[in-house]
Amino acid sequence: MTAHVSDFKTLLDNTVNIDQTRLDGLDTSTQALYDALKDDPALDGLVVEKIKQGSWAHRTIIKPKRGVDFDADFLLKMVEQPDWALTPAKYGDAVFAALTDDGTYAKQPRECKDRCVRVVYADGYHVDIVPFVVRADGNGWIVDSSANGGAGEWERTDPTGYTKWIRGKDDLTGGNLRETIRLLKYLRDHRGWYSDTKSVILTTVVGEQVTTAKKATSPGCYADVPTTLLTVTESLAGYLDANGTAPPIEDPSSSGTDLSHRWTDSSYAQLRADMREVASLVRAAYDASVSDSRTLWHDLFGAGFDPPASSSSPATGAGAAAGGLFGTQSDKGSSGRAG
Repeated sequence: MTAHVSDFKTLLDNTVNIDQTRLDGLDTSTQALYDALKDDPALDGLVVEKIKQGSWAHRTIIKPKRGVDFDADFLLKMVEQPDWALTPAKYGDAVFAALTDDGTYAKQPRECKDRCVRVVYADGYHVDIVPFVVRADGNGWIVDSSANGGAGEWERTDPTGYTKWIRGKDDLTGGNLRETIRLLKYLRDHRGWYSDTKSVILTTVVGEQVTTAKKATSPGCYADVPTTLLTVTESLAGYLDANGTAPPIEDPSSSGTDLSHRWTDSSYAQLRADMREVASLVRAAYDASVSDSRTLWHDLFGAGFDPPASSSSPATGAGAAAGGLFGTQSDKGSSGRAG
C-alpha cells in the first residue's frame, strides 16, 4: 500500500483544518452572547450555562468553502418553566426577544430556526443558540419550534453523551477518526460528494463503523489517517448497500432519539451511491503504486493533497503524525466532483 501519511498531514494542516484565529473568534462571540443572555432582565434566573455541541464540541469542524459561512452551535441550558410545557417554542422565543432588546445585538442579523436562534456575524460565520432544558424527568430536551403549528415539540437529547461517544470512538482509532471525519466533510463541502447529508448524520454513521471487533480481527485497520479512511469508507459503503432505504439511526448517546429524520429519501440515496464510489476511489488510491497513488489521491481531494515543493517523497506506515486541528487558509483544488 501507499498511504502517503505525511501528505495527508499536509492536506489536513493547510487545507482542511480550520485556523486558530477563527476558533478564537467563535470562543469570543459565544461567550459574549452567553453573557448578554445571562444578564438579560427578561431571562433573569432562566439561564444556567452554555454547552458546546456539534462539530465544534467534537473537534470535527473544518475550514468553510470560500464565500460560505462556517458555524458553531452551543446549547443554552435553561431552567424548566412548567407553564411552557405545552408550548416549548417559548424558550426560543424568549432567547430571540432578549437579543432583540439587547443594545449590542438589536441591529445584528438574527433569526429563529427550527431548533435554534441564529446570530449572523459579518466575519463570515454564524452562531446557533439551541435552548436546552433538563426537565423534571431528569432528561435533557431541545425543541423543534416548527412542530405543532409553531407551539413546538420536545426532542430528547444528550449532547454530553454524544461527545463522550465520539471521543471514545476516536480513542479506539488512536486519534485518527476525527481527522477522517474532517476529510469526509471536506469531500462533501468542497468536492461535492453526498452534499445533502447533514453533519450529525455523517458523523454518526461514520463513527458507528469503528468497532473493537474490527480492530481485533483486522489489526492495523486504524493505523493512520489514510488507513482509517479506507476502513470506514468501505465499511460504511457496505452498510449502506445492505439498506435500500434509510434505516433508523439511534442517537449513540442512548437518548432514545431516532436521528434518521435528519435525512430524506433523496439524501439517503445520494449518500448511498456516493459513498460506494468514494470507497472505491479510496481503495484504488490506497492500493496503487507510489506515483499512481498520489495522482489518484489528488483526483479525489484536489490540489490540497499536493506535497510542498520541499517534500516530494511519500511517507508510509503508522508512525507518521496525522496532523493537528488547526491550519492556515488555503484554496481548494479545482479537480474532482465539485469542479
